[in-house]
Amino acid sequence: MPKTNVKPKGKVQHRLNGALVDIPTAAAYLGGTPWQIRRWAERGYLPSIRIGGRILFRRVALDSHLEKLERQNARGPEAA
Repeated sequence: MPKTNVKPKGKVQHRLNGALVDIPTAAAYLGGTPWQIRRWAERGYLPSIRIGGRILFRRVALDSHLEKLERQNARGPEAA
């Protein structure tokens, strides 16, 4: 897993050990709310997988999203 500034602890770290994570785990990992993460998934901003009625995320997709945000922040507000 690529290194990021996010260091999950406790239950979040345990739940990130799997290849797929649910909305609450993704929210805790990304520092957002479950509502926000669901909305990002529905709008295609964050790649997701639907299995039954559940929205799941690949860990690598969450890490890629964090890296994208880091690159945007490094360029400054005018690049956004």
